[in-house]
Amino acid sequence: LNGYNITLELRGKATQNNLLNNLLEGYTIPFLLPAATPLNIVVISLNIVNASSNTLKLNISLEIANPSATDVLVNNLVFGANYGGQFLGNITLPSLTVASGTKKYSLTVTFIITNQTVLTALLTNYLSNQPVSLQLACLSVEADILGNIIQNYISEIPLPNLDLALSLQTLELINSSQDIIDMQLNLTMQNPVELNFTLDNILFDLLYEDIFIGNVTASSITLMPGLNELILQGRLSAENNRTNLEAFLSQYISGATVSIEIQGSFSSNFSNLIPQTAITLNTTIPLQGLEPFVRNVTVEDISISLSVGFQGVTVKYDVSLQISVVNPLSFDIELIGWGGDLYFDDTDASSYGLLSYSAKYDIYLTTITKTGLSILLPNASLYN
Repeated sequence: LNGYNITLELRGKATQNNLLNNLLEGYTIPFLLPAATPLNIVVISLNIVNASSNTLKLNISLEIANPSATDVLVNNLVFGANYGGQFLGNITLPSLTVASGTKKYSLTVTFIITNQTVLTALLTNYLSNQPVSLQLACLSVEADILGNIIQNYISEIPLPNLDLALSLQTLELINSSQDIIDMQLNLTMQNPVELNFTLDNILFDLLYEDIFIGNVTASSITLMPGLNELILQGRLSAENNRTNLEAFLSQYISGATVSIEIQGSFSSNFSNLIPQTAITLNTTIPLQGLEPFVRNVTVEDISISLSVGFQGVTVKYDVSLQISVVNPLSFDIELIGWGGDLYFDDTDASSYGLLSYSAKYDIYLTTITKTGLSILLPNASLYN
């Protein structure tokens, strides 16, 4: 059961005094007993669920291979947990009935911490995105022949760092001046642990195409377990690079999805379990643009005239349009011009003798522009 092949001998022994028995006496036949695959336990993953000053709660994923044909009851399975070469505590698993074959098991276990200094170091690195791993050594199991096999188990298991899964839902432009636009960011953050903790000294820089366009600040926010919906205030600024900010706003206002890079930091004491620790953030998030300003364009009338001169033929289009425009922002804006391209669909195919042509679509005619407008569009209003 330890995984070694065993060589056995079948040896003859006389039970009667006759020729056949005398021939078998002392006759040996060696044969090989192939090793059994031993009972094997592999810890696949660990995740922090909760913590206090003297306990740590983990989700543990195990894979256990049972080579026997029947269920095996594993009792008193204990792992000694070490972090950074120092003992943290003993993790005792509940009794497991292990089915035949290879099976996966997911357990939640709370164990007592024997060294608060080690726990503080672990949680600090967990929060600040430093590598964290626990060394697990199997200490004891039920004293049966299968259980004894796994007592030499030692493994280094990485723990995932705290992932707040920051997501930018919407960006609302609230007010505007010559160089500054006040904004509101609607965010979500995922708190994966079972305790409330506060993020302090929040400062996020917003970058578009690697160039600063604004920032967001907040004194503190408290994250509850699970999904948190947050509202943060900030400003877009043209002081650093007006061209880049205008490019971002043009894409965003036109309804395009733009990518915003968020760089910054905040700090936390993880519900008073560790000293105040700085946490850096660097992530790129897609942001869905606003609904387009122009909702509908109707060509009410069009006339085409031709004139022939020394420079060739000139085509003139007189077009009457009705445009429906919506201001989706939280403040009034002024419409000072409008432009667009005019296309034509020739849906009728035709032929005359040997000449013929098929239907054609998206035939460019001309570019239409209207400047010199001065139309006030109140917020959330429709203008025709």
